[in-house]
Amino acid sequence: MKRLCETAGFLIFVQGVAGLIHQWVDWFRLFNVVARLPFLRDHGLFVSLVLLVTGVALMIASDAIKEDGAKEENGKSGENGDDAPLTK
Repeated sequence: MKRLCETAGFLIFVQGVAGLIHQWVDWFRLFNVVARLPFLRDHGLFVSLVLLVTGVALMIASDAIKEDGAKEENGKSGENGDDAPLTK
């Protein structure tokens, strides 16, 4: 789930950057989603800024999601990272 949120955040961030570049220098005509949607064309700069900020926020928020298979590093696990008790 964490990887999915990071990937979605990155893609949204890239779309925001591409939208800004398209607005300022008219590049990324085929890559930019905002320029292809007719109801967003009039608000391209604002939508691109919102996408950029949303992508960054989603990537930052994905750090709060814990991985399902992550082990706690509190010194209670064995040397190889499993939960088996330590034996001598």
